[in-house]
Amino acid sequence: MPAATLEPTAPGPVPPDRSVASLPERLAPPMPSSSWRGWVGPLAVGALAAVTRITNLGRPDAVVFDETYYAKDAWSYLRFGVEIDEVDNHKDLMLQAGDNWRTVEAFSGEPGFIVHPPVGKWTIAVGEYIFGVTPFGWRIAVAILGVLAVIITARIVRRLTRSDVLGTIAGLLLALEGIHIVMSRTALLDLTLGFWVLVGFGLLLIDRDRTRQRVAQDIRIRGVDQVANGLGPYLGLRPWRIAAIAALGLAIGTKWSGLYFLAAFMVMSLIWDALLQTRHWRGPPVVVGLRARSSACSTVHHRDRYWRLPPYLDRLVRHLYRLEPQLGC
Repeated sequence: MPAATLEPTAPGPVPPDRSVASLPERLAPPMPSSSWRGWVGPLAVGALAAVTRITNLGRPDAVVFDETYYAKDAWSYLRFGVEIDEVDNHKDLMLQAGDNWRTVEAFSGEPGFIVHPPVGKWTIAVGEYIFGVTPFGWRIAVAILGVLAVIITARIVRRLTRSDVLGTIAGLLLALEGIHIVMSRTALLDLTLGFWVLVGFGLLLIDRDRTRQRVAQDIRIRGVDQVANGLGPYLGLRPWRIAAIAALGLAIGTKWSGLYFLAAFMVMSLIWDALLQTRHWRGPPVVVGLRARSSACSTVHHRDRYWRLPPYLDRLVRHLYRLEPQLGC
């Protein structure tokens, strides 16, 4: 009986480099392109979004859904600076006002009932001031924010995935998304809220990457041991985080539900900082701090020498991933 021959096996996937030397590159991977090349795709899908959102924006020539509240309140802001109650036939007067919005009397003089903060309504008011109190005038500002949201989405996904192609695809999907098109073509507050939430997230993402780049450069200059001493890496000033707070403040100023996004993004940003200071190393995730050793077990047994999570969180993570039996620690 002939001896069985062993077929050569294909080499398995190369495990990722988890050495200390590769830490700066893992903290701050490069962007896929630089300069204008990173803007070609986002601007292209932004142009498509402009076509789908601004073409025939004045149609229907009517007050649609809750435009009866927000477009009217925006007009009231231009006239009086506050919400004033409308007269009974205010819809007909809105369609007739046009460039004569300063003189057409569509308000009763009594205070209006206020539900939402003013930022979204002031956004609508900008279009009315420039183009008059017309369907196009009260919709154009929201439509422009819808176009910008498509471009920002493409840039955000590009930064998240480090891929120009995936970023452009994400922007294309939003540019053609039906609900987003409808909301961009209607003078409501939801699109304005979503825009500022998106801007806030994008700014926090830039803050995360810039902070990691700063820490990575610090590691290259001083070495990981020096950076990890004391309280851990210095994260520096955070102007992008401050700008994100301002954007989320504008979201709250549009609708009170923006508070939920502020709370969620605060937690997310703090988790990013914690992960920057407690990195994952060597195979299954092991929280060992910013410094790594050749043996994961030696890190477990020398935890007093590393800047780390509190011991009870360290034990919890190890229990969740069932690491100690795997590592033989």
